[in-house]
Amino acid sequence: MTNTPNKSRLSDSLGLITDKAITLKKKIDTTLTVKKITKSRNELFGYLVRYFEALTAHDPSRLPLSDEVRFTENTRSLKLGEGLWKTASAIKYRQAVADPSQGQVGLFSTLQEGGEQLTLLALRLKVVNKKIAEIETIVSRYVGRALAFKPEALIEPNPILNEMVPASERLPRDKMIAIADLYLEGLEKNSAEFIPIHKDCNRLENGLQTTNNPDLGFITSLSCAEQIPIFTYMTKIRDRRYPIIDEELGLVWCIVMFDVPGTVKTAELPGYGMVELPPRTQIPRSALVAEIFKIRNGQIHYIEAILTGVPLGTRPGWTA
Repeated sequence: MTNTPNKSRLSDSLGLITDKAITLKKKIDTTLTVKKITKSRNELFGYLVRYFEALTAHDPSRLPLSDEVRFTENTRSLKLGEGLWKTASAIKYRQAVADPSQGQVGLFSTLQEGGEQLTLLALRLKVVNKKIAEIETIVSRYVGRALAFKPEALIEPNPILNEMVPASERLPRDKMIAIADLYLEGLEKNSAEFIPIHKDCNRLENGLQTTNNPDLGFITSLSCAEQIPIFTYMTKIRDRRYPIIDEELGLVWCIVMFDVPGTVKTAELPGYGMVELPPRTQIPRSALVAEIFKIRNGQIHYIEAILTGVPLGTRPGWTA
């Protein structure tokens, strides 16, 4: 791939949904009454195309920017053109989520930075008056830590993410947010009792399937619900934000901070008793996390996350 990606190829890839879904989406978009802050899905996806063209060319001047545009990388405010803008080259994996009612669009992707090692990127854009007003990025590298990082496994998005939810199984955005928040509340309280989670739900973290995966060990062999009591080492889940909701695809995009003080070494796991937690849970830090929840018929069916470690107590850089 060249340093400047082909625009038509990117545009075809960014939705990553079926031809049938695209046709339906276009019909829906043509009926929208577009306010200044709102955009159709296709238009929002177009801003992602332009962003990655500018990013890989290392030239933010190519973007339609608000005079007051704000850019952060891993919670820190930077001048646009700094950080990943200096090193990004080829774009690989892509999964986009758009929210026309809020003028916001998000993307999970992998990219190269001058070599073969892949970097994970979660990107959020907010568009107002046809200009980009907010750029929030989470950049995850974790070079050499294969146990917690496998971006090369991200080749094609899980098809479930781009399946239209039947109208009878859709929920309004406030209820979708409430369901995603119940998951985070359950993590903090180490209980799955009140989480509406489907029995076949899987979770992907930084490219690794970390549930129903016995190849990685006992803890990762458990289901999403069975694992919840394990997360005693995450003592606080804070600064929860839900900026992007797609009711038709049943997707909630969440950005959150997990606090890991490093002092919790065991967890009580129903049916197994007290279990020792792996050493990586005993490193003091916070995790900056972007998550996509697939919600259908009132249950969480799939979770995908990009996360990176930051100093314990780091503030997110944005407010709800």
